[in-house]
Amino acid sequence: MKQLQQNQQNPQNKSKKLINFIVMILAILIVFTACHKKKKPFLLLPLIDNSSVATTDNGSGSGVGSSGDGGSGVGSSGDGGSGSGGPTFIPAQGILDDSFNSTGYYEEASPITNYDDGYTLALQSDGKILLGGGNSNFLIARFNPNGTLDTSFNGTGYIQEDISPTGGDWGKSIKILSDGNILLGGYCFVSGFGDDFCMAKFLSSDGSLDITWGNSGKKIQHLGTPTDVAQSLILDSNGRILMGGRCYNGNYDFCLARFDSNGNLDTTFNSTNTPGKVIQPMGPGYDKGRVLGIQSTGKILLAGYIIDSDGKNKFAVARFDTSGNLDTTFASSGKFIYALTSSSTQPIYLTSMVVQNDDKILLGGYCDMDSTSGANDQFCMIRLDANGNFDNSFDGDGIRIFDVPGSTSDRITSLAIQPDGKIIAGGIVQLLFRKNFV
Repeated sequence: MKQLQQNQQNPQNKSKKLINFIVMILAILIVFTACHKKKKPFLLLPLIDNSSVATTDNGSGSGVGSSGDGGSGVGSSGDGGSGSGGPTFIPAQGILDDSFNSTGYYEEASPITNYDDGYTLALQSDGKILLGGGNSNFLIARFNPNGTLDTSFNGTGYIQEDISPTGGDWGKSIKILSDGNILLGGYCFVSGFGDDFCMAKFLSSDGSLDITWGNSGKKIQHLGTPTDVAQSLILDSNGRILMGGRCYNGNYDFCLARFDSNGNLDTTFNSTNTPGKVIQPMGPGYDKGRVLGIQSTGKILLAGYIIDSDGKNKFAVARFDTSGNLDTTFASSGKFIYALTSSSTQPIYLTSMVVQNDDKILLGGYCDMDSTSGANDQFCMIRLDANGNFDNSFDGDGIRIFDVPGSTSDRITSLAIQPDGKIIAGGIVQLLFRKNFV
């Protein structure tokens, strides 16, 4: 009744709500139109949001990142598919910021390659925005705060770098180092070895390789299996570099490696077993590590999903101490594994993780909740306490499953925590046979 009285006293409220709704729908249509191209151009999309998004070091490369002034950005592969994070539309605040490149988004007029996949964002201290990715070569584009390409970066605003001379290079996670320079990590195909972890360090001044680092600015690391796929890169408090993903060791297992700040494999990590690296089975078959995190204690988290012995897809997290040993005090013998659905025919995929300031662990992804159609993905989140137990203060049982009204498929691809503790989940929804940011 109080709200009704307020609306009656303020007749403009209804029109304002209608305008906000129309603006939101137009923004979604603009994004889809920009993305729906034969080629896959870089896309960068900022939003006005006075609540400001907290930067999270989730390493997944697909993500919402803070602009430091209340604006948030999203990088996309340009087709609404994998590798894209998503903005949250907030009435009167979450509209496209048209002070950015005059349109509210940036899309390449002439794609650099046929597949300019953008997976990962970082924000420099001067407000310039880095968008990293690549499909055949590592690729970084840098933008001024107003959304125009920064031509002081390699003279063009972007740089391509061939990491492996014998195959493709996929840049998955970008970080700004303490010296202000840029590190892009992912995986490369190397003839005779298969996929290997790889990184490159670029100078912030002009985008050129830092030839004093690694092997003339590049690092390729074979972990001893036919397939070593790094999906996440993170820095610890000592400036050491951690890379995580999956490795094929008869089956796909979680794996991670640690490097010193100069790009050399750190053989003090897991020194008594496989120096410099850890290959950790999580289940009997397919284990896909996707996202790294570090708690305030320095302990290392690698999250992803597995296919367990019962055939079910399950969220999975492993924790390691700073020496690379599995931390058996975490969850059940060092591993958290949980199926959000009861059927082995209902897929579940973890795509994102955020370690909160209190060391609680927020996991996000999507799960198919329709056992008959197989086409009803929904946003799925789990929050754990610092030791890997369900946090019952989160929606009563530590689990939140959410269906976006009107959509047939909802997929979280990125999570962020605002300074007030509220959670932003970004991703993709299927509306009228089209994929859209949400």
